[in-house]
Amino acid sequence: MKNSFFNIFLLIITIVLALLSAYYVGTLYDTLFPHQLGGGFWGSRELDRFLAGFFGSFLFFLISIFLAFGNATKKVWILSFGIPALLLIIILDFFIPHLLFHLSFPLLGWLIGMGVRRLINGSNVYK
Repeated sequence: MKNSFFNIFLLIITIVLALLSAYYVGTLYDTLFPHQLGGGFWGSRELDRFLAGFFGSFLFFLISIFLAFGNATKKVWILSFGIPALLLIIILDFFIPHLLFHLSFPLLGWLIGMGVRRLINGSNVYK
């Protein structure tokens, strides 16, 4: 039971960090792919940037935080929350350059999470 509360705490931290950084990731997306946001959507430009960056930042923080600080069930939590977000990215943005932009965030999160885990545990990553 203690492990479940810790994983829920990590998930809350992940969501808060993803919400805080989503606009900036969306601004990066808008800079790299100009004139791709806002086509037919009735929201503002800031909302478009926020929505474009939320899933990438969520996947980045989900993978990096759970790999760095998660317990034995971290892979289950990563898969159960990461696969729906990844499927939404694939469904909503099916252009290959854009998809590679979004898929670079989970890869970067994996690298950072494994690096932090190695720093915490020493040379044995799978403690």
